[in-house]
Amino acid sequence: MLGGFLTLAPPPNGPAQGPGRTARVMPFALVGAATVAVFISVNWPTLDPAEVIGILGGGLGLALAWALLPWDRLPHAAQSLLPMGSVALIVGMQVLVAPRDIDPAALMLLPVLWSALYSTAREAAAVTVLAVSCVLGMQVTEEVFGSSIGLTGWTEATAMVGGLVLLTWFTVRARTHARTDSLTGIANRRAWDDVLGLEIERVRRHPGPLAVALIDLDNFKRFNDAFGHPQGDRHLAESAAAWARCLRGNDHLARVGGEEFAVLLVGADRATARAVLQRLACATPNEQTCSIGVAQWDGREDAAALMARADDALYAAKAAGRDRIVIAHPATNDAGPPMGGPVIGTEARAA
Repeated sequence: MLGGFLTLAPPPNGPAQGPGRTARVMPFALVGAATVAVFISVNWPTLDPAEVIGILGGGLGLALAWALLPWDRLPHAAQSLLPMGSVALIVGMQVLVAPRDIDPAALMLLPVLWSALYSTAREAAAVTVLAVSCVLGMQVTEEVFGSSIGLTGWTEATAMVGGLVLLTWFTVRARTHARTDSLTGIANRRAWDDVLGLEIERVRRHPGPLAVALIDLDNFKRFNDAFGHPQGDRHLAESAAAWARCLRGNDHLARVGGEEFAVLLVGADRATARAVLQRLACATPNEQTCSIGVAQWDGREDAAALMARADDALYAAKAAGRDRIVIAHPATNDAGPPMGGPVIGTEARAA
């Protein structure tokens, strides 16, 4: 169970990536700024100018890093540096304030929650381990050296450590459940909409091929009537598992309707997309077939328009007799050639 938790797919946007990043970060920035302001005002009589400059400089440095670094071109994991930097700043504040009137260690809940909401499970675990290590380290330092930089006592330190771990666990768990189809275990429609929008924005900035395929299990109602709904649910789950094994590492599979699935083929030209979808069609289990409609992004259309073209191609595949892949026509005359003509599913199975 823990292994599955730590290998969850990342959310499409980190706090510093993609559209809406300001809205995602602003609540944390406002709470952090307000707390730092209270910290300085309460401890002003005992803080020297260098300490105030250090605190404000650390906060300003994090703000400038968030605003100026090219996060969209950096790996998703690079965003863990922001909450980790926040933990370091909080530790510095804790060292400065002890044993004064305000204890800033509780601020560690902010970067941990930030990473739990927007990072992968592995990244959130790394931030949490750092925060827990700092809390325990400060408490041990106080006990061993009597330096008064820890929490009030081991009871409070234990509560803080437990709170940090539980906050990460339940936040990531809730986020994952909200984005996962409970029957098949793959992404649901909400997660699909997010990742499709993000990938389109990414390809706008860094041009490359992108294709969307919609898959419909053929005659699924007849299958349900013949074998019963429990077997129908099993067929949906087995199909999703079989298709997922056919995809490349950067592709995305989601269940977007009853027996309808969607595939995002990232960086796939028409030959690659056709090969992947042929493998997928051949892998449909229980001696059943599927119909597939696929559309290649034209470089300008939004997610809804791209999905609509794929949907039209899917209906064309079903109207033509099912068990086949149909390629959508280009959205515009100057968008480049389509990925190819119709591919009959039975031919794909024989390939």
